[in-house]
Amino acid sequence: MKMKNIPNMLSLFRILFSFSLPLSHRNPVLFVAFYFILGATDVLDGKLARHYHWQSGLGAKLDGLGDALFFLCAFVSMLLPPRLEFNMPKTLVTAGAAILLKLIVLLLTRIRFQEWNGMHTYLNKFFGSLLFFSVPLFVWMGEVNYWVLLALSAALSASALEEMLILFTADTYNPNHRGILAEKLAAGRGHSAS
Repeated sequence: MKMKNIPNMLSLFRILFSFSLPLSHRNPVLFVAFYFILGATDVLDGKLARHYHWQSGLGAKLDGLGDALFFLCAFVSMLLPPRLEFNMPKTLVTAGAAILLKLIVLLLTRIRFQEWNGMHTYLNKFFGSLLFFSVPLFVWMGEVNYWVLLALSAALSASALEEMLILFTADTYNPNHRGILAEKLAAGRGHSAS
């Protein structure tokens, strides 16, 4: 195995072993252990790829697929019997609106740039971090806390709206766009240095 394939192998590991989450959902300790191991592969694959310049188009697609499958399997785990306690109408309205916005962004990306991918903006990373730590919290509590869900939905909505604005104003697709504010701050620092 070539060293440059390590990030792709980590993403493949996450894709394949995400299915361990629904299989282990009845045992919170096992679920959380698998969850954090899979989360570590997500952090490591990107850091290794960037640090050693091992990025590739295939790697970006595997990483995106791995992330989507990981969170989908975690979500399904919470719905399987005995499922976590939550208020169905409030949860559907709160999370549904934010998820719908994110799906619209994915469709816009596909229509405008022929890509099924999300951007790695700071707001998307912030949302991902909140979501990542909320899932094991919900599992340990045995319920989906509405206020935590509301904060997650607000963060997802903000990141989706920022990504939508970037998609409407960009000429080319850049999955590594850092976000509108980050780009303005970087441009301001570059301008003041000259």
